[in-house]
Amino acid sequence: MMARLYGEKRKHESAFKLAKLLIVKDRSWWTRSQENSIHQTHNITKDPGKAENAERLTSLLMATSTGIVEIVEEILRVYPQAVDHVTPDKCWNILHVAISHRQLEIFHLVKKMDIPMARLVRRIDEDQCTILHHVGIMKYYKGGTLPGPVLQLQEELQWFERVRKIIPSHYEMHRCQIKQKTAQTHQFDLEAQAAEIHHVAKPTEASQNIPPIHGISELSPLIPQTAQDKQLQEIHARIFKEVQEYLKLTSQTAQTAQELFEQTHAALLKEAQEWLKRTSEACSAVAVLIATVAFAAAYTVPGGSNQDTGVPILLQDPFFLVFTVMDVLSLASSLTSVVMFLSILTSPFELRDFRISLPQRLTLGFTFLFFSVAVTMLAFAATIILIIHLKKRWTTTLIYTAAFLPVSVFALLQFPLYVAFMSTLRFSWKVIRRVLPSCCFLQSRFKNTTTGSIYKTL
Repeated sequence: MMARLYGEKRKHESAFKLAKLLIVKDRSWWTRSQENSIHQTHNITKDPGKAENAERLTSLLMATSTGIVEIVEEILRVYPQAVDHVTPDKCWNILHVAISHRQLEIFHLVKKMDIPMARLVRRIDEDQCTILHHVGIMKYYKGGTLPGPVLQLQEELQWFERVRKIIPSHYEMHRCQIKQKTAQTHQFDLEAQAAEIHHVAKPTEASQNIPPIHGISELSPLIPQTAQDKQLQEIHARIFKEVQEYLKLTSQTAQTAQELFEQTHAALLKEAQEWLKRTSEACSAVAVLIATVAFAAAYTVPGGSNQDTGVPILLQDPFFLVFTVMDVLSLASSLTSVVMFLSILTSPFELRDFRISLPQRLTLGFTFLFFSVAVTMLAFAATIILIIHLKKRWTTTLIYTAAFLPVSVFALLQFPLYVAFMSTLRFSWKVIRRVLPSCCFLQSRFKNTTTGSIYKTL
């Protein structure tokens, strides 16, 4: 195992040394910049299908898209001016590429470069998209770095918020032209398929008097007349779907970054809503069950009670105090967990709620639920010891082990998801840290003032 890790590390070091030698001799960013300035109007190919695949990336932008931070740092160290390079086909700079591919480390690396950053954030690409629009473009999205649709949606919202903070405020109202270009592409496809229908329908009697098709406007009266044999019916179904898509695209106007983000993340939002509802319902049911058990245990104390006074018989036993405290904590934490999950179920599930509010509630609900399970099992172990009065150490250890078995299984199964959700509490912790120093400062200042006044009095 160690030998394999050592071999992988040596390969990584050797590859990076080779990359450093190649970076010194690399001039692709300069060549592409010259081509972009001289042949700026020759970015469109004759074949619309090949235009999308005509992305020519320099080594810097290629390393940015794949997330190789070491190579990006080395290129910018050797050639700082390479940060201003843009792709010749789409006019993307390093920020466009980093945001589209969700490369957070490279985004923060470029963000530290104050002078180039002022120019990079204002760059608008060939589709009239700002860098904020690229958060809503899902072409290169691969599911994010966190598990579950809720965390993935929260990660996307965090991307949108961090990019929004660095752009000029009026860029939030800028509208891109992606929809119009997509509609034009659909129009080319539809006219080609309309010509195909006319060609296939030509031998039939029903289509001999049909004039040639010159556009989409002539497509609707043609389809009912010619969709008679099997081949024409297949073409009719395909082109009807394309017509619906075309009409949908052309009916929409250019979009702001917020509108584009809401549209492209609608499916992820729906999936996150369904997952959160199912999880909250299941967890609230478990929490209610634990609360019921804890409430019943409070009225059926181990060992029973004195019939004359009503005082528990085992009140003086130290484990009775353990049982009482654990049972109260179990009831309180389980009911708090129920409240958290009910607040989730009654929320409107809007897109903005998934950035902070809903993940925080779910994290707190998980925390209280896990704590209630743990203290319930401790109360169970204390009850067994009170009733049986075990003297041997190994028997007591065995009981504690059996009591903590469900807690351990629950922790192992839910801990990865719980750790992922714990990152949602960072925002609250930052707010607390901002408030606490000021309070501590005021408290220390008050103490110093009080002490000084006492000394003056003396």
